[in-house]
Formats: sequence, C-alpha cells, structure tokens
Amino acid sequence: MQNFEPTGAAAAMPGSAVPQIKRRLVISACLLIPLFYLGLGAAFGLPLPPFLTGDNAMWCGIVQLVLTVPVCWLNRSYFINGCKSIRAPGPDTLVALSSGAALVYGIIAIFTQDAPQELFLPSAAAILIFAAACQLLEVRFKAQAMAPLHSLAERIPETACVLRSRQQYTVPLNEVAVGDIFLIRPGDVMPVDGVVIEGETTVDESALTGAAAPVAKHKGSTVYAATANQGGALICRATRIGPDSTAAQLVHTGLEGNAGTGGGLLENHAEALAFQMAMRNVVFLFVLELICQVQNVDDIILGAVEQL
Repeated sequence: MQNFEPTGAAAAMPGSAVPQIKRRLVISACLLIPLFYLGLGAAFGLPLPPFLTGDNAMWCGIVQLVLTVPVCWLNRSYFINGCKSIRAPGPDTLVALSSGAALVYGIIAIFTQDAPQELFLPSAAAILIFAAACQLLEVRFKAQAMAPLHSLAERIPETACVLRSRQQYTVPLNEVAVGDIFLIRPGDVMPVDGVVIEGETTVDESALTGAAAPVAKHKGSTVYAATANQGGALICRATRIGPDSTAAQLVHTGLEGNAGTGGGLLENHAEALAFQMAMRNVVFLFVLELICQVQNVDDIILGAVEQL
C-alpha cells in the first residue's frame, strides 16, 4: 500500500484507545461501588460500619474522599481539557465543572462540618464515569465508521506492472509516473487511476463507490485505484498516482476530517451526543441526591397513601 495516509493523530485507529478507556472505566467503577455505599447507603437504610458512624462520621467522609481521588486522577484528562477549552466550552468543560464543584464542596464539608452528611463525592466520581462511558461509545463509533477507509487503503497494491519498450516490469508503486502505461490482468486490483487504451472488461468498484454491480470498461473509460478487475486484461495510461488518486484522496479526507481538532461531521455529531448524555447524567445525579436527602422514605409513602 502506498504511504499516503495522514500522520499523527489522523493515522491512528480510534479503536486503539478502547482498551485504555475500558481499563480506566472498570477501575473507576470498582471504586464507585463502595463510594456509593458509604455516601448513599444510609439514605436507603443500609448499615454502615460502626467505626464510620456517630462521632466517627468525619472518617466516613475521609474514606469517601480517598475513594474519589483515584477516580479523579484516572479521569484527569477531563479536567485538563476542560480548563483548556474554558473559553469555548464543550463536553469536557461541563464534566470538569460539575465534577470539580462536587469534589470541592465535599472536601470543604468534610473539614468544616461536625457530622458531614451530604458530601456529593459519589456524584463527582459518577459524573466522570458516565463521561468515560460516553467517550468509550464515541471512540467505538469512530472506529466502526473509519474502518472502511482503512480497508480501502489496504486494497491498493504495493507494486504495478508497467510496459516499457514492449517489456513488462513490476515496479514499486512510488516509481509509477503520470503517463506510464500499465497492464491489468484478470483479478488484479488497480494500483493507480488511469484511462483504458486497450481491452474490455468489468470492474468491481464497490470498495470505492459502494455499488455492487460491476462496471463495464472499454477504450477511453476511466479506472480507479483499489477497484478490482473481474474480466479480461486491460492496458491503461496512468493519470493520477499515489496521494493524488481518487482512493487516496477519499481516505486522506475521511481520516483528517474525523481526527483533526476542527472535527468533521462525525466528530461534531459524536461530541453533541456526548454533551447531551452528560447533561442527562448530571440531572439524574442531582435528582438522586435530592431523593437520598430524605431520611424516612417509608413515612412519606405511607402518608401519601393515607391521603388517598
């Protein structure tokens, strides 16, 4: 395959980040379970260890803080990116502000209240975990969307059969020049774009256009790199080579558009979806905290039933 793909962030498959995000998500979720138990268990009547209740309630808050800090450290990228984009707020800014505010409030409450109750530390950790889950979905979505582009790039052969002085020579693709005459045998994949000067055949262009029906080619027809010859032999003249071929331009534009900081339609859609999900998660956690502030839920339910 000709080396025409973008470099840097655009060259990396988004799917390569999935294991790292998944590992971070699993560790954070494992820390969130005891954190939720300590922070919200009492509201649901769950027993807490004796050494964390009564006069030792402050230690319950400290244990919650000890469980929350590793979650914040594992997901520190949201705070870093959120601070960098504070002038143009996005999903990371929302996550950083909401989680950071809950964390700061919890720390202040631990050391200023005699018996701290609502620390909101579980909320600080849960917001980061929800954001990581959204990021995992986004990365997987990008990887699935960009996989056909990488598959198209891999279809382009690394060599071409050129005709020079009526002799056939197999040369590396980067040695093919515009105007060279090249031979395409039955079953071969086009190495470059060109024009047919001799022969007739049908070509499978599904990898490039998505159309399943083979396309007939004859003298004067245009052939494209990465398409497969299904019929007879062709003799063609190269018109667009290397990064200038149609397939290379399609791959380059798709990868750069979805990996660049400006973002293409795919990235903008994924960020908008993540922003909406984060907003819903914040509202959900806020309602959950309000519910957990009620000390005797059974009495309220019985009272409502008696009024009916």
